[in-house]
Amino acid sequence: MMLLAAAEEPQPIHQIAHRSGLSLTAARRDIDRLVRLGSVERRESPADRRVKLVSITPTGLKVIDQHLEPRRRALRIFVEHRPERNVQTFLSALRPWAADDCFTAGPSVARSQPPPTEQKEVHVHHSR
Repeated sequence: MMLLAAAEEPQPIHQIAHRSGLSLTAARRDIDRLVRLGSVERRESPADRRVKLVSITPTGLKVIDQHLEPRRRALRIFVEHRPERNVQTFLSALRPWAADDCFTAGPSVARSQPPPTEQKEVHVHHSR
């Protein structure tokens, strides 16, 4: 689901399988389950009806947000108790990881994040 949330357009199942390290059979099975749950949507490619394209749904984005929120909260708590110079060192160490495609949040995920709080904000810039 994270791969689909980061994608700018629907993805073919074979590409999802490749990027996630799953066999095509396992990817299809997982996608079937996510379709039944309403987390993703699958449709034929207009260019090639044999290719099935998969995209994240608003329900899927909500699931991702619910999964990530405890981690965001823990990170905010961790950061707010550190001196600013340590926070900057920490963020510098995270930037190479955040630049990796598998951690890049698409615009939909970014919109689903909670509004800023009074706590220290953690800004990690993603590059594509």
